[in-house]
Amino acid sequence: MTGTEMFDAIAHIDDDLIEGCLARMKARSSAGRATAANADLGDGKKPAGVGRTLIVCAALAAAVALAIGLIALLHIGGKSPVPIGPVITPAPEETPAPTETPVPTETPVPTATPEPEPTLEPLDIPYYSYEELLSMLKNGFFGSYDSDGYWACDALSGGGGAGPTGFLHYFPEAENAKRIRDESCFYYMMDTENDTRIFIFYDDHNDFRGYAGYPVFVCTPLEHEAFASLEIGDPIESIGEVDPSFPLHYRAIIERQKLPENPHVFEVWPSEHTYSTLHYLTDGVLRIDYGLDEAGDVVIKAMTYGADWKLANAGGVIIDYRILPGDLDF
Repeated sequence: MTGTEMFDAIAHIDDDLIEGCLARMKARSSAGRATAANADLGDGKKPAGVGRTLIVCAALAAAVALAIGLIALLHIGGKSPVPIGPVITPAPEETPAPTETPVPTETPVPTATPEPEPTLEPLDIPYYSYEELLSMLKNGFFGSYDSDGYWACDALSGGGGAGPTGFLHYFPEAENAKRIRDESCFYYMMDTENDTRIFIFYDDHNDFRGYAGYPVFVCTPLEHEAFASLEIGDPIESIGEVDPSFPLHYRAIIERQKLPENPHVFEVWPSEHTYSTLHYLTDGVLRIDYGLDEAGDVVIKAMTYGADWKLANAGGVIIDYRILPGDLDF
């Protein structure tokens, strides 16, 4: 029950009580007047019934007033709120939108600046024909076989054969085409037919007393993928379709050794690297080994890739065939 309803109920009770008291007073008054007419009280007082009625009515009125006061106190204390007018609901406070935390900007890591290639001293590169070069096969030069696997290579002579002294004896003009690549290696350069440059390496694996690994013939550095079409068993002639420097290799292997009419040459060399060609790539070297098939034709027997221009020679020593970029610009 709300406060308003309680007030209305009490008001009705008050009215009923008062009306009842007045009615009883009127009845008693009428009865008193009748009695007074017949009897004299002697002291001038009203009949006792009327006085008691007044007292009862006054007590009831006081009780009603007390009840109203208690209800008012309860209303004031918040026990039974009586709404006065429309109830206004306060608007909810707006929650501020979250602010985005800025993403810290990554500080770029400085990339290392590659060191510029050293400026190479211009050298006087001599030119030799195929025939002049092929005449040196008896000394192991340009023979398409590893120096450590060639029994006739005078690698430890210290002054002749395949050492620098022997090499310059046959190609004296190459003395002005010597490039010292680093403290462990140098190479001689010569140009020949078909826009091909030849590199003969010497390094410290044998104290520079014999040329290292294979002679390298280069027209232009090739991509490794250029040789992807070649397969084991392909004829040796298929190399010429990929590498334009191959004609000199072909003449050294086929013409000078009278192959395939002279097949026993594949049996006299103990090294598995006998009759191979080394091809210079943009990121390494590729060695192709040759042999005879059942029909007696010279075919591809194996292909070995050396990353970063490094490849083991016939004695298991790693040879670094790296050429300075300026010497490939011809």
